[in-house]
Amino acid sequence: MGTGLLFSYYNVLRLLNKNRGYMGKMNKGFLLLLLLALGACSGPQGTSKLKVSVAAISGSSNFPGGLYLFGGNGETKFSYKIDATDTIEIELPNGKWNFTAIGWDGTHYFEGDSYCDIQTGVDLKGGDLNLAFEATKQKCGAPVLDETDSSFTDFGFVNFHSCAGIRPYLAKGESIPLGLNCDGSDDIFNGGASSFDLSLVEYDINGNKKISSKSRCVVASLPSSFSNMRVPRGSKLFSPAYIVRAYNTTDCSGNPKRFVFDRGLYNLAQDFQGASSRNLGAVSLDIYLNEIQCGPAQMSQSPFAASNAVNDRHLICTKAQFEQIGSFPQAQFILGKDIDFGGSNTSISLFEGSLKGEGKVLKNGNQPLFNQIQTPSSGDDIEIRDFRIENFNVVTDLSGPDSSGLLANLVSANGGSTSRLEISDIYLGDSNTIQLISDPASMTYLGGLIGIVDFSSASNDEEVDLRNIHSLASINAEVGSQTHVGGIVGRLKGNINSRPRIENSSVGVMDLKNLSDTSARTQISGDSKVGGLVGSMQYAEISHKNFVIANIKAKEYVGGFLGDAGPNIDIRDSYVDMNFEVLTSPASRVGGVLGGIAGDFEVRIEGVNAKFTHMGIAGEKVDKLGGIVGSYNFAGTPSLEFSISNSKAFMDTKADGKAHGGILGDYASVTNFAPNEIIRNSLAMGRIKLLSPSNTSNIYRGGLVGNAKYLKVHMALVDMAAIEGNAYVAGGIGKSLDSQLSKSFIKARGVICDTATSTGLYCGGIFGWNDNTSSSVQSALNLKLELQMKTVNSNFDCGSGTCGSVAGKNLGSALSTFDEIIALGSIQSQGGTDITGTCGTGSSCTLGGSGQISDQFQTQDTNCSSLTGYFDMLNGKCDLIFASQWQKYGQEASNVDVDYPSVYRAGNYLEPFYIQTASDWNEIGTDIFLLNKAFKLTQDIDFGFSSPTALGSYGSPFKGVLLSGGFALRNIDFVVPQTDQTGLISAIEGARIGDWENPFRIENISVDCSLYGSCGVIGKADNADISLEVKNGSVFNAGSLAVGGLVGQGSGDLRFYQSGFNGSVEAPSSSSVGGLIGEFGLSNTEYLSIEESYVNLDKIEGNTEVGGLVGKGNITDQIEIRDSYLNFTNQAIGNNFIAGSNLGVLVGSVETIDVENSFADINNMSASIPIGSIAAGANGIGSAFGNVFNYTLVYSGVDSLLYDLVSNDLLVDTQADLSSEIYERRDSYSDWMEVNNQVLLGWQTP
Repeated sequence: MGTGLLFSYYNVLRLLNKNRGYMGKMNKGFLLLLLLALGACSGPQGTSKLKVSVAAISGSSNFPGGLYLFGGNGETKFSYKIDATDTIEIELPNGKWNFTAIGWDGTHYFEGDSYCDIQTGVDLKGGDLNLAFEATKQKCGAPVLDETDSSFTDFGFVNFHSCAGIRPYLAKGESIPLGLNCDGSDDIFNGGASSFDLSLVEYDINGNKKISSKSRCVVASLPSSFSNMRVPRGSKLFSPAYIVRAYNTTDCSGNPKRFVFDRGLYNLAQDFQGASSRNLGAVSLDIYLNEIQCGPAQMSQSPFAASNAVNDRHLICTKAQFEQIGSFPQAQFILGKDIDFGGSNTSISLFEGSLKGEGKVLKNGNQPLFNQIQTPSSGDDIEIRDFRIENFNVVTDLSGPDSSGLLANLVSANGGSTSRLEISDIYLGDSNTIQLISDPASMTYLGGLIGIVDFSSASNDEEVDLRNIHSLASINAEVGSQTHVGGIVGRLKGNINSRPRIENSSVGVMDLKNLSDTSARTQISGDSKVGGLVGSMQYAEISHKNFVIANIKAKEYVGGFLGDAGPNIDIRDSYVDMNFEVLTSPASRVGGVLGGIAGDFEVRIEGVNAKFTHMGIAGEKVDKLGGIVGSYNFAGTPSLEFSISNSKAFMDTKADGKAHGGILGDYASVTNFAPNEIIRNSLAMGRIKLLSPSNTSNIYRGGLVGNAKYLKVHMALVDMAAIEGNAYVAGGIGKSLDSQLSKSFIKARGVICDTATSTGLYCGGIFGWNDNTSSSVQSALNLKLELQMKTVNSNFDCGSGTCGSVAGKNLGSALSTFDEIIALGSIQSQGGTDITGTCGTGSSCTLGGSGQISDQFQTQDTNCSSLTGYFDMLNGKCDLIFASQWQKYGQEASNVDVDYPSVYRAGNYLEPFYIQTASDWNEIGTDIFLLNKAFKLTQDIDFGFSSPTALGSYGSPFKGVLLSGGFALRNIDFVVPQTDQTGLISAIEGARIGDWENPFRIENISVDCSLYGSCGVIGKADNADISLEVKNGSVFNAGSLAVGGLVGQGSGDLRFYQSGFNGSVEAPSSSSVGGLIGEFGLSNTEYLSIEESYVNLDKIEGNTEVGGLVGKGNITDQIEIRDSYLNFTNQAIGNNFIAGSNLGVLVGSVETIDVENSFADINNMSASIPIGSIAAGANGIGSAFGNVFNYTLVYSGVDSLLYDLVSNDLLVDTQADLSSEIYERRDSYSDWMEVNNQVLLGWQTP
């Protein structure tokens, strides 16, 4: 679409009343239009009389019709139509004015060849002024008349399009796709108008309006309605007003619909009802006019003609039409209006096409919309998106299909296809319900959206994503003992090569920006394997920004996100608030995030925050209850990773039962005494309380873990207000066998041991009961403990000896079981007496070099004299360094909970630590704890052109998240301090830099790497997502390998998304030099993706393998560039694109590259050697590349290379400047815009 759609319209044009008396007489025999090029300044006071005489027009002597005069001085403007017999005299305010003349030599208005002339800066000083206009065809190419087209000498033929439902796109500022026909082939259907005409608008300097000069009637035809008219589209400076009329008749009779383009065709019509686009290839001016969808025209056009090809599109306007979808299961369908099923609908048996809802509502049904959705064998990508489902009440016994959901019972893979299925932007309102009325005899699946997603037989290239699904639907499956139940999907199942994914979705959330609003909390109930998002999963992901606020009632395998986890599961960067209610007692395996894992499965939970509440009632019991995970059980030696990292649990429970833990309820495995690191960099807060103190089975309760066998915890922080139990109670782990807590801080303020028996209390600060059977495992090391513990029952008292600051009971004779520990706080007997002791009686707990407790044990924190480097004196106290960092960056005041006047942020994507000053940045350095955390700027950070401390190093890369918060790092002169810190961010691994539409920003930075390689703002990047924008950057290297504007060297799966570099990269003696990245790839399994990114270069220089975006790709099939551009910013004095060999516009050296929807503008480029148009080949000048789609290389004065989007054929276009082509084709790209004659990506700020 042209640039006119980028400007909001407003009512500024005034129409002429011809009776104002400014007209005289003029010669007959022509129609001449005089138009204004705006922008002149007003002059001195007084008036002048302008006289216009047109005696002859070059190139033609026959212009039937009249004359339009359009003039303005920047403050006042007018437009006249003058009949052929008139002469014109106009009295105007003095000052400088601009005028333009256009005439047509056809026999009807606006037809034939156009002739133009422009008079600019005409100075009116009083008196009379005679102007003569010499109009020629060539002058019609002036950009002010039609900014889109500077290469043709005539305007485009007007081409009318009646388009159903185009207004919402125009209102959102979206582009008109090039070549849009509004015939259903582009998701926009014909609006039904049968004929059209057009008029110019007159207005005088006093604002009086008049419409005249109606064009000939143009009869509608499909795919477009070409006319013989040619009119100027206009520009930002010139906007003649038009009225377009669309008629239901074929002869322009009757009452038309009027479309007012009061700021010209360059801009939108009033009320977003129309737009235009210049199609250079077709030499047309396309005018698009909005009509309502599902009007009489669509209803009469039989949307369901017998066609079933994937690209065939059908408009749905009625219930009957919707239920015909099954007749054409591979076609594409668009909802034209809300569909009311009237309380009863029939499920579509099989669907392999696309359904696009366009924001419409499907309502009042009683069956799933589809029985089965499947990827097609054709390999075409399909999508189900953008609609609401309301007031569907599905009642099922699951005796037919074994699964049910409001959208579909089953979503499956074809198994031999390459299709990608995306289900997105679907909203399930709170009027929807799903109810299971009997207990099926076998395994069944029930989900708010889909019963089961089964991609277990998918081919390597088949994928399914669920994105932006939001449900308030309630689900009741309490009778289903074998029914998997999920708020969105009952069961999500993939395979090792195809992993279904849910992202940016929610259940029970009214406002994603206000998670404290729980008014929409959703009700979900089932028996076993019940989750707020998914009942059970294998080979699948809950990935990035999912939110659940739900009441869940169930019995076992119950989780806020997921009930039961199978192999290869990821849950990341998401939030859950779950209230749990017991369906039948005893309940078990209940977790704030995940209910249970039963097997040696790879399950990773990272960056998840959980609020988990359960207030039990008398007689109920819940076993294996955890703030994050309820239970892990594997009767063998685990070989696959199960981990909980950078996560936070706030657990508020009052219940009977055993194995309750702030993060993990129960962990049991069999191993050869090598504990598995399960919990790291995570936080536990809240209260674990007793419901019935007289119940003797409320055992195994810990601030971190209730019961653990062969488990390792590293860098955890516990801040529990209450931990209560009958026995085996501790601030860390209630009962432990060959487990380890290291480098952790435990603050347990209300540990209460309450037993009704006379034996077996076992209450401790770190462990309630600990058995260490291996000399190679230290149970606790590098810990700090703050403990407040007491017993409250006279049957058994800590005074009897089974309580200790370290452990209530410790078994095993291994030396230094407890090493480098600070134990603070108190233990009180039932009578209130303080009790001292590290371990209870009968323990192996000797202090000293030959005992189980090392000499590095302190009961005070006034000094760190006996402790090593994990502790330091901070604010007068000896603290763990990581804990003090957590307090510095993550502790903040709170009034949410009476027990927590201050709380800790998790330091993950959803709750990042704050960087408020330059010293905050500098302190991160190579701190191993902070390098794993997420950070967000709270203001611009100005380094005053100093050299900040590098973030990370090669040996200790940054693995966390950096978010800009809308701010930037500024004014940095970074000098590489040593060989493993060759960038401001020296190395990243598995990190995320920036966020979608909000990249991390750095302004005014120079990076001097001296002779060190892998040089850039980021030195090395491995398996990372980068959204980073650098403005006014300079990277210098004196002679090494891999130098880039953003990244020096990259490896693994590396993605640049919405990234940009503005500045210069100078490495005259270096190889592998690129504007974004210097060198990529260490093996053929790696993949580099550059999406929606750009480079604006002042200069780039290297020795060999130099590219505008990438210097060198080492392995084949590894680089993809989409929706990106390269631009040289200023004409250089001398060369600004320099290499000795292998110089390529996008890549210096690569074997195969995929380029799509991208361009390079090298008007200001001056190369030192001949260049490859995309990449240099072996001889340094040839082009070597693979798949190239719609890539444009913009030269000035040289033939340009344009790779066609569809055919891949190389076309030679002789236009001198393709910048206008870029603008017109930009919606083939991803959200491009034009600002001040510069092409920008949608996320960029001008």
